[in-house]
Amino acid sequence: MMEHEDDMEVVDAELVDDGHLPATIHPRLMSARVVDRHTILHPGQGLPTESDQPRYTERDLYVSEQTAERLGNQSAPRNASANYLSQRDKFAAWCADEGPVARPCTTATYVEYLAYLIEPGRSPNAVNAAMSAIRTWMPEDLTPGTRQARAC
Repeated sequence: MMEHEDDMEVVDAELVDDGHLPATIHPRLMSARVVDRHTILHPGQGLPTESDQPRYTERDLYVSEQTAERLGNQSAPRNASANYLSQRDKFAAWCADEGPVARPCTTATYVEYLAYLIEPGRSPNAVNAAMSAIRTWMPEDLTPGTRQARAC
């Protein structure tokens, strides 16, 4: 039975010497682009790839018993809570007016809002309070980046 050209399957293969199977591709040659909600690209800048990312180990993830206890016992003072609510409301209103998602926000939205606060000459303390209120309002695993925000 003769196969038609349309029925043929194209196979990507590599010829290797016996005893050298399987052939592997170095991970850096297979790097995929890595873009998430924290990505801020400048004009002309290329997309980051997996090979640009750090390789975490368990040492990067665990905290000491003392740190864990401190994290479990934290609570904000009442006046700070009222200020945070006010800051969060202002951010949500700005997002509603400008169009980006307020929660969880992207790093670009976070930075843009902080630039908006800085433009009229707000004090560094006022801007820092807004930064903290917004960041702590986000779901824990979706907080915006601060390195770019501090650069403002």
